[in-house]
Amino acid sequence: MNKFKFLTKAVILKVALLLAFSSPLKAQCCFGEEAFLCLGYLAYSGIYAGYGVQFYNAEGLNHYIEVYNANRPHLTEKMDDFGMGHGLLIGANLARFQADELLFNFEGYYQHSNEEHTAKATVGGIEASRTYDLTLQTWGFGMNVSYFISRNIDIKFIDVSVLLTSVKFENIYKEGTSTDITETLKNVDLSIGVNLNAGITFYIIPPYISIEPSIGYSLFSIGEMEFSDGTKLAKDENSTQAMDNFISSGGLYGSIQMIVLIPL
Repeated sequence: MNKFKFLTKAVILKVALLLAFSSPLKAQCCFGEEAFLCLGYLAYSGIYAGYGVQFYNAEGLNHYIEVYNANRPHLTEKMDDFGMGHGLLIGANLARFQADELLFNFEGYYQHSNEEHTAKATVGGIEASRTYDLTLQTWGFGMNVSYFISRNIDIKFIDVSVLLTSVKFENIYKEGTSTDITETLKNVDLSIGVNLNAGITFYIIPPYISIEPSIGYSLFSIGEMEFSDGTKLAKDENSTQAMDNFISSGGLYGSIQMIVLIPL
């Protein structure tokens, strides 16, 4: 047993020395025959936080808004269309492995994206407003593959995630100094989609702290929305038919995040 412990410590020390005194590129990853050895030792997990922007096509909601504005010619400020949410994201690298010049990463993350617009009017000399507040709550689980360019830069050329998306939509009415009247709607069915993107990683302290901007495309949709009593949101104020395309499709997605890794 003591001999086994001694050999284990010797191997760990050897790997540490290789990382500390090898060339700048090899300090971050291993090549050739060393790759399989490094695959066993260079495993990382970690956390990250950042900011993301999500574009989407809210076909059903924007039709509802179009009719809402048309029905109220007295509005002093019309309601704008929806189509871009933004907000914070947090995530974790569940497992990260290096082999040759490639880095394989498995991750999970959560993003909270928000967009709101307001319409205003004057009612009997009192200013009134109605605000639509849309929040996208997205859980993502996936993997990505990166290629090392240098000790401080790698290119993430494959990044695929499965998305689980839900929506909270608030209709907030306020008149003068009165208390807000709020109605809350949620999507009937959880949306399952896909996110595809690519990016570049800049290592501040290789490989433990890095900054990663990325851009890609998200595929998802939100169909029916319902009030707290189970009533479905109609296509518009002039219709009794339920809306089935609240968000008809996703769109471009961009983010920037800071990643902190911990060697296992």
